[in-house]
Amino acid sequence: MMPDILMYANKDCPLASKCYRFCATPGERQAYGDFRPLITAAGPICGYFMPLSWWHTAAEGGKEVEE
Repeated sequence: MMPDILMYANKDCPLASKCYRFCATPGERQAYGDFRPLITAAGPICGYFMPLSWWHTAAEGGKEVEE
């Protein structure tokens, strides 16, 4: 089953390894977006960032789940 999200394919993004949009297993007909984080002195900021724990939280009906 493919993730029902717009995935991300920019491997150069500093948030990619921590983002579900990048790390999820794509389906055969997966859609991708070209999200660009804002690089600031405090670090990268992305309004489309989904932490890896997002999938576990969503699968449990919204409650936080330990990884």
